[in-house]
Amino acid sequence: MRKLIKINLPKPRIAYALSAALIISMTPVPAFASGSPDTSAAANNGQNSIQATAVTGGSIGTTTGGSITTGGVVSPGNTPSPTPGSNEPVNTPPAGGGNQWIPGNTATPSNSPQVTATPPATGDNQQGNTTAPSNTPSGTTTGGAVTPSTNPPDTTTGGAVTPSQPPAPSTSPSPAPLAVGTKFTAGKYMYRVTGTNTVALKGFTKGVSLSTAIAQNQVKYKNVVYNVTKIGDNAFKGQTGIQKVIIRKNITDVSLQSFYNCKNLTKVTIRTGVKIIRKQAFMGCSKLKTVNITSTSLSQVKKNAFKNIKKGAVINVANKRARLTVKAAIPSNVKVNQM
Repeated sequence: MRKLIKINLPKPRIAYALSAALIISMTPVPAFASGSPDTSAAANNGQNSIQATAVTGGSIGTTTGGSITTGGVVSPGNTPSPTPGSNEPVNTPPAGGGNQWIPGNTATPSNSPQVTATPPATGDNQQGNTTAPSNTPSGTTTGGAVTPSTNPPDTTTGGAVTPSQPPAPSTSPSPAPLAVGTKFTAGKYMYRVTGTNTVALKGFTKGVSLSTAIAQNQVKYKNVVYNVTKIGDNAFKGQTGIQKVIIRKNITDVSLQSFYNCKNLTKVTIRTGVKIIRKQAFMGCSKLKTVNITSTSLSQVKKNAFKNIKKGAVINVANKRARLTVKAAIPSNVKVNQM
């Protein structure tokens, strides 16, 4: 039989509490089911340790939230099984037969932001597929800043997106060429419309007199370009101020009395396009002494085309056919050379 040890303490309530703790500690400790019997009692030669806590207020402290440790052995708690589908970790007991203290509901806080999945849209305006509108402006991201796009937004109509279209360029109708027979002035010359985009040179504008008369290839009037294909009848007739004449390659026809009686004209150059020189074209040009014709297309020189030009004048032509054509139409005192 074990002896009761009586402890005299100043305060009866504290003495009662310690006596009760001493009786409890003398009760044999049963071995735990999950481990080997504790040998700490034999090692202590039958001496049982007492853990006591002084309590002010008269009540004994109560241990809550775990198992009581006696002789270094931890009573096993109820290990919760992991819930299917949960992310709660499970602590596995260490090897060696010892018991491990398993805390209650241990949850590891997550610092990851929760992402709410947005259901994809499977059609236009389908019920149940609600997509939150985006407030992010479209554009180019540079250095973390969003540069708004300058393109105009697309228009949504009835669930379908209509891409915006750039404004169509304004087009103005091309100006129509003038009617045949219409006369106009361009620069220092006058012209008459002879066909679709073709004109004849009609001479100087009123009050103009030039020492060199040039029949250009083209002329532009009110944004319409015309080809100059002819020197008109009487175009420069009696223009005594003219000393030189240059006829460009687009001219095919030197018409009747074109340079009739130009008394101070001394030199004429006819380019490659001329096919015909009509009657009295250079008649009466008494100082005309040099004519150069480089056209290989010249096929007709009409009667008196070079009548009354300077005696001993020279006409240079490009080929034999042109030489024979000119020689048949000029006076005997004019020489024809083949270049």
